[in-house]
Amino acid sequence: LIAFVDENYMHKIRLSDFAEMENCSVSYLSRFIKKTLNQSFQEYVTSVRFNCACKLITTTEKNLLDICIESGFSDYRYFSKEFQKQYNMSPEEYRNSIRNAKPEKTMFRRSLHSMERFYSKEESLKIVEKMMK
Repeated sequence: LIAFVDENYMHKIRLSDFAEMENCSVSYLSRFIKKTLNQSFQEYVTSVRFNCACKLITTTEKNLLDICIESGFSDYRYFSKEFQKQYNMSPEEYRNSIRNAKPEKTMFRRSLHSMERFYSKEESLKIVEKMMK
């Protein structure tokens, strides 16, 4: 399943496609995924897409529409709105926060499945202050 999502997240992806490949029922796979990953199939695909988008935002100079499409989102307004919900900032603000961060004080570990970011004490306080506003 993880390999299937990794290979296809940038396209329209459905659980039924994977179920057909694996010769399983959609309802069985849906329950299995929810139990195993503690999230629905679509939630998992969306998290992989957001991790890809964050990686592209932080490591490339591509425009945000291209990043949106390359990450598997078909609508920039939806992508931007959901990004705002997930990260409490727009994709533009996220990119600017990365550009303004001091590289020696901020460390990243990235994969399609997760992205960890470690902040200095000063950066952490700034983020907390911004979120409290």
